[in-house]
Amino acid sequence: MDENNEDKKYDLYTEHIAPESGRKIKRLLRKMLLVLAMAVLFGLVAGLVMIIVYRAGSRFFPEQETKQEVTLAQVTTAETKPEETQEATKPHETVTIPSPEQTSTEKLEETTETGEGETIPGIDDIERIHEAYKAVAAKINGASVTVAVSEAGVEWFDTVYQNVSYEYGLIVASDSEFYYILTDYRVTADKAGISVTYPDGSVRNAETVMGDSSTGMAVIKAESVNADGIGPATFGNSGFLSQGDALIAVGKIYGYTGTVGYGAAAGVDKVLSDTDSEYGIINTNIAADANASGVLCNLDGEVVGIITSGYNTGSGNFINAYAISGVHRQIEQLINARPRAFLGIKGQSVTAQIQELYNIPEGIYLSAVEVNSPAHNSGIQTGDVITAIGRESITDMNQFMNALSGYAPGDNIEITVKRRGRDSYKEIVFRVTLGVQ
Repeated sequence: MDENNEDKKYDLYTEHIAPESGRKIKRLLRKMLLVLAMAVLFGLVAGLVMIIVYRAGSRFFPEQETKQEVTLAQVTTAETKPEETQEATKPHETVTIPSPEQTSTEKLEETTETGEGETIPGIDDIERIHEAYKAVAAKINGASVTVAVSEAGVEWFDTVYQNVSYEYGLIVASDSEFYYILTDYRVTADKAGISVTYPDGSVRNAETVMGDSSTGMAVIKAESVNADGIGPATFGNSGFLSQGDALIAVGKIYGYTGTVGYGAAAGVDKVLSDTDSEYGIINTNIAADANASGVLCNLDGEVVGIITSGYNTGSGNFINAYAISGVHRQIEQLINARPRAFLGIKGQSVTAQIQELYNIPEGIYLSAVEVNSPAHNSGIQTGDVITAIGRESITDMNQFMNALSGYAPGDNIEITVKRRGRDSYKEIVFRVTLGVQ
């Protein structure tokens, strides 16, 4: 009920004879002393009751014993059939460790026997694994550069100083004159100068082409060098990546450029929804600095993920990266200094399951429309379903991003949506002038 409609209560005023001030103060002091005494008394009584109840209850309800540790059942491996796990297992044979005297005169065997035909990797096997990792990392070295960013300033007494910070860079494209280098967005801040050091040690001045604050990526360009083994990186298909696949992180992984980390893909199914876009995310078990940047490579030396300081946070300092297949189009736009067209929506693909459960038409369901964005100003609303841009039908976010990337800021386009009515969805066509992001 509205507060304005509530019944109002009025106090009736009666005439009182004011007592003398001295008597009033004495009466008030007596009341306060009485209340204080009662509070102390009640506190003592309550404490005594709690002690009696606890001692009596402990006789009838003894403390429970410590809970026993729960053990897991035997893990089924690829070599063990499910029915074999039900049989009694043989005790594991003890593996002895050679004494220092033995290891000084004898070379460790490649493998150590553990039972019936089973072996565990020996030192030589581990060495071969690490050599293989190093060989893969070496493939990306020809495309890896160090980006030096200098910043000048004036201290007290007009003393001029210059600070230099270093970031990782990856050569992603080239033309007849320049190498185009993908680096962290931090490089594009207002600095005094940018230079690039190539793997052969040669140094070239560089300039910013374009940066994208939403993904934390930027592209700079520097004069190319004529040296064997230096050139653009090879990109892999991150869609082929599976959970558990081995990965190598290269870049500014532990606070310094040129550092490497080894691990595996912990997850490959996460999706990050952003304005007018959706990116696949690769989660790894590779520990790193909270502000790490660089790339993820598969065992073929192909780049499958982009690590940026803008996203790689909040996950216990384990590396998270943008899947390359989702940001490939953005990198190409940065190389060509082509601004991204801005519509101003956040959406998700309407899968067949969602269609069946919620009776939503195929397209992009809009979970949010940014205020004062081109979409908002044209009349598009949260809950609408985008089904077409121009004459191109839209069924998922990938199609939406591809279609939008074909337009430039300032273009006036038609966007077809379906809006839920009382009984069904109604199709509406909006004219939208795209902005710049």
